[in-house]
Amino acid sequence: MIDYRWECVTEGAVFAGRDGAGALVFQDRMWLLGGWNPKDKVHFPSICNSEIWSSKNGADWTLEMLQAP
Repeated sequence: MIDYRWECVTEGAVFAGRDGAGALVFQDRMWLLGGWNPKDKVHFPSICNSEIWSSKNGADWTLEMLQAP
């Protein structure tokens, strides 16, 4: 059995807070896909977005695509 533990690596992510985002690990990177936040009209003008973010360590994130096809 693998012993997992959660660790806070940042108090403020570079991406806006959201609900309903997809999260997965692929090719040794964490990926965050889309999401929605109807109260944040700056980052979510259409309520949802299709941003794609990735990270190797959970602290440093790169915006890979602003709008997925």
